[in-house]
Formats: sequence, structure tokens, C-alpha cells
Amino acid sequence: MPKIEPRADSSFLLESLDDYATIRKDWDSHAKGLAEQTPIHLEYLAALLNEFGSDNAIFTCDTGMSTVWAARYPRMTRDRRLLGSFNHGSMANAMPHAIGAQFAQPGRQVVALCGDGGFSMLLGDILTIRQYELPIKLIIFNNSCLGMVKLEMQVAGRRLLHDLLFLLTHGNFYRPHAGVSSKVAMSKIGHRGVPYWADVGMVSTYKYRRQIQ
Repeated sequence: MPKIEPRADSSFLLESLDDYATIRKDWDSHAKGLAEQTPIHLEYLAALLNEFGSDNAIFTCDTGMSTVWAARYPRMTRDRRLLGSFNHGSMANAMPHAIGAQFAQPGRQVVALCGDGGFSMLLGDILTIRQYELPIKLIIFNNSCLGMVKLEMQVAGRRLLHDLLFLLTHGNFYRPHAGVSSKVAMSKIGHRGVPYWADVGMVSTYKYRRQIQ
């Protein structure tokens, strides 16, 4: 590169490496001694991914707090990769990135760090993973909120709930199995003030009463 003058002074590099070593020690301290604590600390979980991830693992992360943990704890090497929507900041990108990476590199371990918000946005992609039998590992960092906008939500006096298990276990979910129970399920749509889900299993075939000529 003829327009760049070579420099032998490495003081800036050494200073930056010293700063990183200090920060690295601080980050690692937040992930230690948390194995027995409840609820699970996200720093500890992310550190475990670094421990159990393969030497050439491909990590993907949603935009949000998942990006923070992915940047701090899974150590990147010459053979590891970290994929994310770092320029556009698109939400719910970890799962589709993982699908693409697994198709492109079928022999490598692919781990997606999904936030519960991003995961809930793309639940349909689980069908793609199952259909093509992709061995993707989905790790859901469930803090029951959109972490990056939590402060804005609090200022506005709003509480945004993404915890699907909460909805399924608090009386707002019904799965009828016969015609009689379907009538009960439909009668609940008149209840006001609460969300309600009815998962109705339907017949897979339909016999037309009139033959199409």
C-alpha cells in the first residue's frame, strides 16, 4: 500500500490491548459464580455458549440485548463467525441468519442467540427448520421484554409482554378436540379485556358436496 507510511511505533496498539484486557477481566467477572442463581443471569448463559461452542461455530444474534451478550462472551477466533444485522439493525434476524448459515455450511455448528421478542416474531421459521431437518441450535434469551426499549416503555407507562408461556398458562389458551368443546371455545370470544387463543385442529381433507365439472 504505497500511500501509507510504515510505522514502527506500536504504543497505541499495546495501550489498546491493555485496555481490552482490563475490560475483558471485568466482563468475565460478571459471568462467574452464577451457576446456582435463579433466575439465570444472561452473562452466565452467554459464557456457557463460548465454552460449549465448537472451534468453528457460527453464532448469529438478534438485534437488541442478544447482540451485547454475543459481542462480549462467545470468543471469536480465526475459524468462528458472528453474524448479525449490525448495519441495518433489523429485528428478529438471528433465526433466518442461522437458517442461511446452516444451508451454506451444513457441516458446521450453528447457534442462534435469539431474544424472546425476535423469536416470537418469526415462529413460522421453525417449520422451515423442521422441514429441512436443519441441526440449528436456538438459544432464547427470555427476559420477557424488548430489552433495548425497556426504558422507553417505562417512561411511556407501558408494559409489553412477550412471554408466550405466560399466556399459555394463565387461562387464555384453549385447544378444543371435538365439536362440543369447539362450541365452548367459541363462546369465550365474548370475554372482554383479556387476550385469548383458540388452537383448533381441523380435518386435513374436505369432501366437496358438489362435483366440479
